Amino acid sequence: THNPVEALQGKIPGMDIVRSSGNAGAGVNITIRGNRSINGDNSPLFVIDGIQGGSYNDLNPGDIESIEVLKDASSTAIYGSQGANGVVIITTKKGAAGKTKVSYDGYYGINGVVDYPNPLIGDAYLDYVREGKVAAGTYTTDEAMFISDVWNAVQANQWVNWTDLLLSDGSQQSHTVSLSGGSEQTRLFLSANYFNEVGMLANDNMERLSLRINLEHRINKWARVGLNSQLTYTDRNARSGQFGKAMSATPLGVPFDANGDVIRYPIAGDVSTLSPLLDQTDEYTQVNNSLRGNIVTKGFLELTPIKGLTFRSNLSTSLSAGRQGMYNDTWSWRSLGNYNEASVAASFGRSYLWDNILTYSKDLGDHTLSGTFLTSWSKGINEN
Repeated sequence: THNPVEALQGKIPGMDIVRSSGNAGAGVNITIRGNRSINGDNSPLFVIDGIQGGSYNDLNPGDIESIEVLKDASSTAIYGSQGANGVVIITTKKGAAGKTKVSYDGYYGINGVVDYPNPLIGDAYLDYVREGKVAAGTYTTDEAMFISDVWNAVQANQWVNWTDLLLSDGSQQSHTVSLSGGSEQTRLFLSANYFNEVGMLANDNMERLSLRINLEHRINKWARVGLNSQLTYTDRNARSGQFGKAMSATPLGVPFDANGDVIRYPIAGDVSTLSPLLDQTDEYTQVNNSLRGNIVTKGFLELTPIKGLTFRSNLSTSLSAGRQGMYNDTWSWRSLGNYNEASVAASFGRSYLWDNILTYSKDLGDHTLSGTFLTSWSKGINEN
């Protein structure tokens, strides 16, 4: 999966993870121990490399070192009201001292439809219509059950399984190249990832490119600094599924012409029945394209002046820019011969976060005394 949280489905008690849709690149809906608010947001707080509110959708799963889920009140208390729905802490990989290592990780897979209901066609469909007419007391002959154009298609044996034509096998692939190495003082981790998912509907796909650099340097025994930065670019084309229309449409007609193009009125002479494949008449009949770029950079300073006492200051910034372009021509299902429409929406956002964390821990033999003090300042600006 492109989404690291989706990979946790069924692995953590009390954490419900449901994919939001079947579209390529779709996100997930997450709750921890059920809904805690009637009208408010029930999503947990994400903390990525110490940054609160980070976007896990942009993370390459191959860059992740560990994921920790905090569910009870005592463990989430430090995050205040933001941690009321639980906290998910994600830590990405860091460089290791020693010989430089270059590695590759990749996969390719097929997404298919399993046991999707088949519509009634042929004799099964005729029996269904006949029984309805008999129950209504209007049955006379099979021919009288249909208008002449539809009956001609029955006689020509032009049966169509629309859902079978609407759906096709999708695919998913990911390729990651990473570099790790360094010395006892300086450690570096670099990675580059390409992810591509093709959905089961035509013109439904998502591509993502991501680059990451994690750098740490130990100044001396009690001080170290570091930089974590990630650049992500996403190109996504979404399709609205017409499963309902495919299941309920009259299973008759000729779906394609001699050139392989979709026939808008599949039953010859019948202009009341439209093809469920309208939105894939060609590449530009129905378009919903989203482009998004995001840069997240965090610098930190960590001091350990005495044993048990640690001070850490994190300063992070996030810059994002996006554009969504939509188009529906006259023969899309949204327009249905009435109008053309097009729209473009652009957005730009930036946010800043500064955390200072003071932690003290002392071993008292049979007991351990520990305490944490946290201050946080944040600012976000969104423009459309």
